[in-house]
Amino acid sequence: MKATKLVSILIFMTITFQISAQKSKEEPPSNPGENWKVRTLDHYEDIYSLAVSYGDFASASNAIYGILAFDTANLAWKDSLASLMFARGALEQCLRLSKEVYTADNSNLRMLELLAVSEQGLSNAKESLEYYETLYAQTQNIFHLYQIATLQFGLQRLGECSANLEKIIQDPKSETETVSINVGQGYSQQVPYKAAALNIIGVIARSLNDNESAKKAFEDALKIFPEFILAQGNLDEMNKPVTTDGEKK
Repeated sequence: MKATKLVSILIFMTITFQISAQKSKEEPPSNPGENWKVRTLDHYEDIYSLAVSYGDFASASNAIYGILAFDTANLAWKDSLASLMFARGALEQCLRLSKEVYTADNSNLRMLELLAVSEQGLSNAKESLEYYETLYAQTQNIFHLYQIATLQFGLQRLGECSANLEKIIQDPKSETETVSINVGQGYSQQVPYKAAALNIIGVIARSLNDNESAKKAFEDALKIFPEFILAQGNLDEMNKPVTTDGEKK
């Protein structure tokens, strides 16, 4: 089972654009020669605001490049540009810029999350896991812990994965908060974290030939969320009769 990919992760991430906060705070120009620069910056900021209002992220990105040409060290605008890159699916560019911003300001958890998600979207599981672990240590967010567990599962770090899945199950929020699960053929389901964690626990138990524990985990997941397609499919597979040659029918 792979970790939730880009489309699912976008549901749980809020990408904000700091329009008013990033408006130029320059003092009135001290000499007439500065008027052109101020007017040009205002022009790019107006283009950015208008482009974002229409969801035109490409034009908004170009406007930020224009701003940064005057102010190359402005982290607030680089933050917004990284978010736009992520929204456009430009993960490699987002990764490079997020690293630059986060290196300059390691209190910026939004950039840290973009690093984790971009590495995950680029199938760099180990790097993504490291970022998620750093992020979870500061947020204690159940979504971040679930991503850690799924990445550990994909890396076959089953002991650590199981321990984190148990932490999710013990969290009271895990029965009410949901995560998007890819159920195949382009479809996804919003599943309570507890049910999602139990399903993975069942898959791990089955891989270790502990069929009794696996079946119970799938059944428990379905008690929490009876419409859970993956858990039902896993349970149905286990309940298939076995032929004389040991194969499932």
